[in-house]
Amino acid sequence: MKTTRGPTRETAGKALHSVEDKPKTPRWWTVALVVLSCAFLLNAYTAWFNSQEHTLYAADEVRHWSFATGFRTAILNNPVAAINGAAKDIAHREVSVFPAIPVALAMVPLGNSRLAYLFAVINLYGLPSLCIAAFAAFSLWRPRTQTPGRPILVAALITSGLLCGLWIPVFAGYLGIGGVLLCVSVLWLYLRTDAQDLRLSHAVLIGILLALLVLFRRWYVFFTVSALAMFWAEALLVVLIQRPISIKRLLSGLSRPLTSTAACCATLLTLAFPMIIGIAGRDYVDSFSAYRHHSSALEAFGRAISEHGAITIAILVLSSLLLISSRATRRVGLLLAGQHILMFFLFQPVQSHAIQHWYLYLPGSAILMILGMARAWQELRSHRWRLIAAGVLVTVSIVQICHVFGNFPEYTSSVLVERHLSPRQRGDIDEITRLLAVLDRIVSRQPGHIYVLASSSVLTEHVLAFANLSLGASFQSPQRVLTTAQIDRRDGFPSGLFQAQYVILPHPIQVNQPNEQRVVSVPASYFDSRSGPAAAFVPLSAVFRLDNGVVARIWARTRPNTPSEADLISRDLRQIYPDHPYIYEVPNELKNLLQPAS
Repeated sequence: MKTTRGPTRETAGKALHSVEDKPKTPRWWTVALVVLSCAFLLNAYTAWFNSQEHTLYAADEVRHWSFATGFRTAILNNPVAAINGAAKDIAHREVSVFPAIPVALAMVPLGNSRLAYLFAVINLYGLPSLCIAAFAAFSLWRPRTQTPGRPILVAALITSGLLCGLWIPVFAGYLGIGGVLLCVSVLWLYLRTDAQDLRLSHAVLIGILLALLVLFRRWYVFFTVSALAMFWAEALLVVLIQRPISIKRLLSGLSRPLTSTAACCATLLTLAFPMIIGIAGRDYVDSFSAYRHHSSALEAFGRAISEHGAITIAILVLSSLLLISSRATRRVGLLLAGQHILMFFLFQPVQSHAIQHWYLYLPGSAILMILGMARAWQELRSHRWRLIAAGVLVTVSIVQICHVFGNFPEYTSSVLVERHLSPRQRGDIDEITRLLAVLDRIVSRQPGHIYVLASSSVLTEHVLAFANLSLGASFQSPQRVLTTAQIDRRDGFPSGLFQAQYVILPHPIQVNQPNEQRVVSVPASYFDSRSGPAAAFVPLSAVFRLDNGVVARIWARTRPNTPSEADLISRDLRQIYPDHPYIYEVPNELKNLLQPAS
């Protein structure tokens, strides 16, 4: 009779180790509780933040809010006309209503307030972006049978804290975070299977999503180009590795990136042919030179460290190296790290990264960091070292969150994200309100357009043009504010100045970049001396005292400008930029409004 032997000490130890080491997948209600808790805290902070702000919004801080409120009103009044108008806008404009459309629909029951806009952006774009990035990381783990469920969830929470500085543009009114949803979808569709196993239908979908990214915000073109470049590079590498190389195998291997590229181009040309032609014929390196504040790629990288914090960048780099070192995660690590490097070197010659541009890197960075931490958890066999590592990372993440949302002392900014959230306050709201009231009265007596001869944080065209949204008011004069030429090589000759009936001129002259905003300072200098084109205007008696000691006055036109007065501005600007004379010539359509001196 055979007797059954019990487990030996060795086999029992192995079994115990495998049970202890076996990852546990978090239950759905645990994930739901974590997501709902984060959503509650973030929305509560949003309500507080909005209640503390007392300011006037400008440029991108208000542009898409304006788009959203405009489309919301249009869709409620005439849905067909609203959709047709949006389609035309997307087809012709680089900065269009497209990213604001979902936000506008979410605002239908909420209203047009700033708080409604922020709630819509955060809950429609922000929180889903992080959730989808975490899901993508979870599903991309290799091998799938060893998915570390709870470590992935903890890593996702830590990553959210480390990258929390990217909430700052949201509270400033930027919509760029919405593109993260499209970016993560593209990466997940491509990386979830091997390149040669990618379905052609998925390749088409990837191309369509990449095209929508370009339409969402124009600078996402860097993500689109770099993603397609990495897809092509991998396909070529796979074909070269396989032997022998044949035409049939080459065509088969390159069919996926070719399909994605074709689908992307076809979508762009179908939806926005005029806009694409305009982009293709524009020199962005020259036009956006005023926004390039670095002299080398190394300096630009240093700026990236200060924007995100040295700790976050270090964790991102280590995560990438850790993934690349493992055969199971090497493909994900190489493709995402390679795309980061390619995007960086494509972007930095055009301009410096503003804070909203880091959304280009957020999808890949989040996946790399989550998977890297999960990989580190797997490599650390000691339970004690796992707890120590997790404790350190959680602590750093919490400190980062407190720094961004709670304004920690400045000495932390050398290792943490440089910026922090702080509700903005203006002390001259009453003066701006009085200025608008005066403009309403004089425009009602003598209608005409208004030109704001300034471009600074104190006063710019957007401050007045979107004042009704910022103040919740209904002044009539903001509708008459013309577009101001603000950046020399981007905007060219200041035609609006010669079309305006009224000019708002602050003293001292208000520019942020004196060497790149001569289209503001040159005409303003003539007003200071009451000569040249300023001779056609007289200052009104009202004086408006704005923040930072700025004093503004309204100048009213008394006669049309003469051709010689326009030529003065043209001559001055052409002398400053002799290599760009064509953009400072007096436009032909403006010449019809000029009248020779009698």
